[in-house]
Amino acid sequence: MKRIRYIVSFGILISIFVFNGCSSVKKAEDTGWKLVFSDNFKRDKLGKNWKVINGNWIVKDGYLRGNGTLICIKEFFKKDQDGCIRLEFEAASDVQPFLFFKNRPKFKVVLSDMSSFIHALPLEKNKNPINSGYFFQFGGYNNQKNQIRKVGLTAKADAKPDKLIVVDKRHKIVVENDNGLLRLIVDGKLALEHKDKSPLISAGQSRIGFYFYTAAKLYKVKVYIKQRTDLFAK
Repeated sequence: MKRIRYIVSFGILISIFVFNGCSSVKKAEDTGWKLVFSDNFKRDKLGKNWKVINGNWIVKDGYLRGNGTLICIKEFFKKDQDGCIRLEFEAASDVQPFLFFKNRPKFKVVLSDMSSFIHALPLEKNKNPINSGYFFQFGGYNNQKNQIRKVGLTAKADAKPDKLIVVDKRHKIVVENDNGLLRLIVDGKLALEHKDKSPLISAGQSRIGFYFYTAAKLYKVKVYIKQRTDLFAK
Protein backbone atom coordinates (compact mmCIF):
# COMPACT_ATOMS: atom_id res chain seq x y z
CA MET A 1 0.00 0.00 0.00
CA LYS A 2 2.89 2.33 0.90
CA ARG A 3 4.59 1.50 -2.39
CA ILE A 4 1.47 2.53 -4.33
CA ARG A 5 1.36 5.82 -2.45
CA TYR A 6 5.03 6.46 -3.25
CA ILE A 7 4.44 5.75 -6.93
CA VAL A 8 1.42 8.07 -7.03
CA SER A 9 3.30 10.83 -5.19
CA PHE A 10 6.31 10.46 -7.47
CA GLY A 11 4.03 10.65 -10.50
CA ILE A 12 2.44 13.86 -9.22
CA LEU A 13 5.88 15.39 -8.64
CA ILE A 14 6.96 14.48 -12.17
CA SER A 15 3.76 16.02 -13.58
CA ILE A 16 4.34 19.23 -11.63
CA PHE A 17 7.94 19.40 -12.86
CA VAL A 18 6.94 18.84 -16.48
CA PHE A 19 4.18 21.44 -16.28
CA ASN A 20 6.22 24.12 -14.50
CA GLY A 21 9.73 23.41 -15.63
CA CYS A 22 9.25 22.65 -19.30
CA SER A 23 6.51 25.08 -20.21
CA SER A 24 7.62 27.77 -22.68
CA VAL A 25 4.86 30.14 -21.50
CA LYS A 26 6.01 32.13 -18.47
CA LYS A 27 5.30 35.48 -16.86
CA ALA A 28 7.34 38.39 -18.16
CA GLU A 29 9.03 39.20 -14.85
CA ASP A 30 10.09 35.57 -14.42
CA THR A 31 12.14 35.66 -17.62
CA GLY A 32 13.97 38.97 -17.21
CA TRP A 33 11.57 41.41 -18.88
CA LYS A 34 11.24 44.98 -17.58
CA LEU A 35 7.92 46.84 -17.78
CA VAL A 36 8.40 50.21 -19.51
CA PHE A 37 4.89 51.18 -20.64
CA SER A 38 1.26 50.43 -19.86
CA ASP A 39 -2.13 51.84 -20.82
CA ASN A 40 -5.70 50.99 -19.77
CA PHE A 41 -7.53 53.71 -21.78
CA LYS A 42 -9.49 54.99 -18.79
CA ARG A 43 -10.00 58.46 -20.28
CA ASP A 44 -11.96 60.14 -23.06
CA LYS A 45 -9.15 60.74 -25.59
CA LEU A 46 -6.65 58.58 -27.46
CA GLY A 47 -3.68 60.26 -25.78
CA LYS A 48 -0.26 61.54 -26.86
CA ASN A 49 1.39 58.11 -27.05
CA TRP A 50 -0.81 56.81 -29.88
CA LYS A 51 -1.22 57.73 -33.53
CA VAL A 52 -3.89 56.48 -35.93
CA ILE A 53 -2.46 55.35 -39.26
CA ASN A 54 -5.80 54.37 -40.75
CA GLY A 55 -9.28 53.24 -39.73
CA ASN A 56 -11.59 54.43 -36.98
CA TRP A 57 -10.53 54.48 -33.32
CA ILE A 58 -12.37 55.91 -30.32
CA VAL A 59 -11.78 55.79 -26.55
CA LYS A 60 -14.87 55.26 -24.39
CA ASP A 61 -16.06 53.42 -21.28
CA GLY A 62 -12.55 52.29 -20.30
CA TYR A 63 -11.41 50.76 -23.58
CA LEU A 64 -10.18 51.69 -27.05
CA ARG A 65 -12.49 50.52 -29.83
CA GLY A 66 -11.36 50.48 -33.40
CA ASN A 67 -10.35 48.87 -36.64
CA GLY A 68 -7.44 49.65 -38.92
CA THR A 69 -3.83 50.33 -37.93
CA LEU A 70 -2.66 52.06 -34.77
CA ILE A 71 0.92 52.74 -33.65
CA CYS A 72 2.47 53.71 -30.33
CA ILE A 73 4.96 56.53 -30.90
CA LYS A 74 6.59 56.30 -27.46
CA GLU A 75 10.30 55.41 -27.44
CA PHE A 76 10.96 52.50 -25.07
CA PHE A 77 14.76 52.49 -25.23
CA LYS A 78 17.15 55.25 -24.26
CA LYS A 79 19.29 56.85 -26.96
CA ASP A 80 21.77 54.44 -28.61
CA GLN A 81 20.24 51.46 -26.81
CA ASP A 82 18.45 48.53 -28.37
CA GLY A 83 17.08 45.15 -27.37
CA CYS A 84 14.03 42.91 -27.38
CA ILE A 85 10.35 43.72 -26.97
CA ARG A 86 7.39 41.89 -25.45
CA LEU A 87 3.85 43.20 -25.97
CA GLU A 88 0.92 42.05 -23.84
CA PHE A 89 -2.67 43.12 -24.43
CA GLU A 90 -6.29 42.20 -23.82
CA ALA A 91 -8.85 42.55 -26.60
CA ALA A 92 -12.28 41.33 -27.62
CA SER A 93 -14.12 41.39 -30.94
CA ASP A 94 -16.85 44.01 -31.31
CA VAL A 95 -18.33 43.36 -34.74
CA GLN A 96 -22.04 44.02 -35.12
CA PRO A 97 -24.19 42.49 -37.88
CA PHE A 98 -25.29 44.90 -40.58
CA LEU A 99 -28.85 43.62 -40.43
CA PHE A 100 -30.95 41.93 -37.77
CA PHE A 101 -34.60 41.34 -37.06
CA LYS A 102 -36.41 41.79 -33.77
CA ASN A 103 -37.00 38.54 -31.84
CA ARG A 104 -34.71 36.61 -34.20
CA PRO A 105 -31.14 35.46 -33.67
CA LYS A 106 -28.49 37.83 -35.01
CA PHE A 107 -26.68 36.86 -38.18
CA LYS A 108 -23.23 35.39 -37.76
CA VAL A 109 -20.45 37.93 -38.16
CA VAL A 110 -17.14 37.48 -39.96
CA LEU A 111 -14.08 38.14 -37.81
CA SER A 112 -10.57 38.84 -38.99
CA ASP A 113 -7.28 40.00 -37.49
CA MET A 114 -6.76 40.81 -33.88
CA SER A 115 -3.13 41.30 -34.85
CA SER A 116 -0.17 43.29 -33.58
CA PHE A 117 3.38 44.27 -34.45
CA ILE A 118 6.64 44.96 -32.61
CA HIS A 119 10.10 46.23 -33.59
CA ALA A 120 8.62 48.44 -36.28
CA LEU A 121 10.28 51.55 -37.67
CA PRO A 122 8.87 54.99 -36.80
CA LEU A 123 6.43 56.48 -39.30
CA GLU A 124 8.94 59.05 -40.57
CA LYS A 125 11.11 56.16 -41.80
CA ASN A 126 8.39 53.80 -43.01
CA LYS A 127 4.75 54.67 -43.69
CA ASN A 128 3.72 51.01 -43.32
CA PRO A 129 5.11 49.89 -39.94
CA ILE A 130 3.43 46.47 -40.21
CA ASN A 131 5.97 45.49 -42.85
CA SER A 132 8.99 47.08 -41.17
CA GLY A 133 9.21 44.78 -38.11
CA TYR A 134 7.59 41.61 -36.76
CA PHE A 135 3.90 41.18 -37.49
CA PHE A 136 1.98 38.64 -35.39
CA GLN A 137 -1.24 37.80 -37.19
CA PHE A 138 -3.93 36.29 -34.99
CA GLY A 139 -7.13 35.23 -36.74
CA GLY A 140 -6.09 36.47 -40.17
CA TYR A 141 -7.79 35.70 -43.48
CA ASN A 142 -11.33 35.79 -41.98
CA ASN A 143 -10.22 34.10 -38.76
CA GLN A 144 -8.61 31.10 -40.44
CA LYS A 145 -4.85 31.62 -40.09
CA ASN A 146 -2.15 32.63 -37.62
CA GLN A 147 1.30 33.65 -38.74
CA ILE A 148 4.49 35.51 -37.87
CA ARG A 149 5.95 37.81 -40.52
CA LYS A 150 9.30 39.58 -40.57
CA VAL A 151 9.62 42.77 -42.65
CA GLY A 152 6.66 41.67 -44.77
CA LEU A 153 7.73 38.07 -45.37
CA THR A 154 6.19 35.00 -43.73
CA ALA A 155 8.51 33.41 -41.17
CA LYS A 156 6.06 30.87 -39.70
CA ALA A 157 2.41 30.15 -40.45
CA ASP A 158 -0.36 27.89 -39.19
CA ALA A 159 -3.26 27.49 -41.60
CA LYS A 160 -5.19 25.19 -39.23
CA PRO A 161 -4.65 26.72 -35.80
CA ASP A 162 -6.29 25.54 -32.60
CA LYS A 163 -6.42 29.11 -31.31
CA LEU A 164 -8.55 31.63 -33.22
CA ILE A 165 -10.70 34.65 -32.35
CA VAL A 166 -13.82 33.76 -30.39
CA VAL A 167 -16.79 36.14 -30.70
CA ASP A 168 -17.04 38.48 -27.67
CA LYS A 169 -14.28 36.61 -25.78
CA ARG A 170 -11.74 38.82 -24.02
CA HIS A 171 -8.48 37.32 -25.25
CA LYS A 172 -5.16 37.78 -23.45
CA ILE A 173 -2.45 37.96 -26.08
CA VAL A 174 1.35 38.08 -25.81
CA VAL A 175 3.78 38.61 -28.67
CA GLU A 176 7.51 38.73 -28.09
CA ASN A 177 10.98 38.69 -29.54
CA ASP A 178 13.09 37.05 -26.86
CA ASN A 179 16.60 37.17 -28.33
CA GLY A 180 15.29 35.90 -31.66
CA LEU A 181 12.75 33.47 -30.26
CA LEU A 182 9.42 34.79 -31.57
CA ARG A 183 6.27 33.74 -29.78
CA LEU A 184 2.53 34.28 -30.17
CA ILE A 185 0.76 33.33 -26.93
CA VAL A 186 -3.03 33.37 -26.69
CA ASP A 187 -4.90 32.95 -23.41
CA GLY A 188 -1.85 31.42 -21.72
CA LYS A 189 -1.14 28.89 -24.46
CA LEU A 190 1.64 28.98 -27.03
CA ALA A 191 -0.02 29.40 -30.43
CA LEU A 192 3.02 29.91 -32.65
CA GLU A 193 6.79 29.96 -32.23
CA HIS A 194 9.73 30.66 -34.54
CA LYS A 195 13.47 31.07 -34.06
CA ASP A 196 14.95 33.99 -35.99
CA LYS A 197 18.71 33.63 -36.36
CA SER A 198 19.08 37.32 -37.24
CA PRO A 199 16.64 39.06 -34.88
CA LEU A 200 15.55 42.66 -35.24
CA ILE A 201 17.15 44.51 -32.33
CA SER A 202 18.67 47.54 -34.06
CA ALA A 203 18.46 50.99 -32.48
CA GLY A 204 15.35 52.95 -33.45
CA GLN A 205 13.38 49.87 -34.50
CA SER A 206 11.22 49.76 -31.40
CA ARG A 207 7.65 50.78 -32.29
CA ILE A 208 4.66 48.60 -31.39
CA GLY A 209 1.11 48.73 -32.66
CA PHE A 210 -2.08 46.98 -33.67
CA TYR A 211 -3.91 45.91 -36.79
CA PHE A 212 -7.59 45.00 -36.37
CA TYR A 213 -9.37 44.25 -39.64
CA THR A 214 -12.77 43.97 -37.96
CA ALA A 215 -13.67 46.14 -34.98
CA ALA A 216 -12.37 45.12 -31.56
CA LYS A 217 -12.09 46.54 -28.07
CA LEU A 218 -8.60 47.02 -26.64
CA TYR A 219 -8.60 47.04 -22.83
CA LYS A 220 -5.05 46.80 -21.53
CA VAL A 221 -1.60 47.19 -23.06
CA LYS A 222 1.79 46.45 -21.51
CA VAL A 223 5.22 46.74 -23.11
CA TYR A 224 8.32 45.05 -21.71
CA ILE A 225 11.94 45.24 -22.87
CA LYS A 226 15.24 43.43 -22.46
CA GLN A 227 18.22 45.63 -23.17
CA ARG A 228 21.05 44.48 -25.40
CA THR A 229 23.34 43.89 -22.42
CA ASP A 230 20.81 41.45 -21.01
CA LEU A 231 20.67 39.53 -24.29
CA PHE A 232 24.34 38.75 -24.51
CA ALA A 233 24.71 38.00 -20.82
CA LYS A 234 22.91 34.67 -21.31
